Amino acid sequence: MEFIFGANNQGKIIGKNSNLSDLDNGDLKHDIDFRSVYTSFLKNKFDFDSSQIGIRNKALEGLF
Repeated sequence: MEFIFGANNQGKIIGKNSNLSDLDNGDLKHDIDFRSVYTSFLKNKFDFDSSQIGIRNKALEGLF
């Protein structure tokens, strides 16, 4: 789960609740890769292409 604090962010919940009966070797399965959140932040707040620093994940729409 990612938390983003500050002004001018969209109040939005993304993803879904984890299924506690469907685990990956005892761990929760993730729904959203944190790099997608970073990509969205860099793209929307700084107009920066995250692929320049090796992050290839697609940005999440409507997060910022």
